[in-house]
Amino acid sequence: MSAWKDSSPTESLEPLAPLSPLSFPKFHELVNPRTFEVAKETGPAASSRPQGLFHGLLRDDFTVLYQDATENPSKYDEQTLGLLMQLVQGTTKVRELTESERRLLDKATIDFASYVPPKPAPRKEPPAPARASSNKTPVSAPPIPGIDVPETDTPAYWWLQ
Repeated sequence: MSAWKDSSPTESLEPLAPLSPLSFPKFHELVNPRTFEVAKETGPAASSRPQGLFHGLLRDDFTVLYQDATENPSKYDEQTLGLLMQLVQGTTKVRELTESERRLLDKATIDFASYVPPKPAPRKEPPAPARASSNKTPVSAPPIPGIDVPETDTPAYWWLQ
């Protein structure tokens, strides 16, 4: 028989190194909440491609921000509106944005993502049906000829006579 069948399977296995738990960066490690600047990544994981909230959340899709800016222009400042207009017209490309323009788009992305729709107006109750006006005669009163019943030679309620 072969040597493989003679040895037990557990003898040839080496112990595995323990795995370290995964760790994820905190928000304050990624973005400065006061300036909305994205922290620069250092080391081998750093890439030459610019990273930021605009790239991370919207994948450099400026049309989402442009559409929101046309629907809600009060949410964005004049510089951001101008930059979005340049991107739509094609005079500026996303790959050629400066660091300050990227910061503008990062802030616009935060404004876009943190939008809270206004509360709906309270529902107005339909007006209550009008009560019977007091100028009408009560139901138990005899009919008034010419008003309640047309005037004719025959009595209106022949069975009452």
